[in-house]
Amino acid sequence: MVLLSSISLSHNDPVSSGARAEGRPARHRKEEHMISKVGSVAVPVSDQDEAERFFVDVLGFEKRTDVVIGTRRFLEVAPPGADTVIAPYTWVEHHDDRVGGFSRVVLECADVVAVQRELVARGVRFEVVPEEAGYAQFLDPFGNVFVLAPTPG
Repeated sequence: MVLLSSISLSHNDPVSSGARAEGRPARHRKEEHMISKVGSVAVPVSDQDEAERFFVDVLGFEKRTDVVIGTRRFLEVAPPGADTVIAPYTWVEHHDDRVGGFSRVVLECADVVAVQRELVARGVRFEVVPEEAGYAQFLDPFGNVFVLAPTPG
């Protein structure tokens, strides 16, 4: 579900008020308050130390945050230069039934075939290889499935 921080339409804006009067959705102007980016994506894991090793040592991500607040460890990792981070977590109620399965995270690279080969050499297990699909799917040590896709453009 996508949540918006706020939407404010001018009542004297002919585009939005006219569209609303005709029953069509109003178009939003660029200067309106909308979500600007995805900051983090949480991925359930059963061991944050192992997750850190996998993302940093195997995938080559940077560790961006690693703090303990109370009894919870907040770990964030990301590809070098990326804005969005992955937050492997262990501390949510009913957590264990969420570990494994499709993560819904798509990681991009310039050459999917070359990256897939390098990750196989590092011990990463792939379910879908790029020669068959143009993209790849691999598993982390916890059974979470990630997509590896070519960078658009």
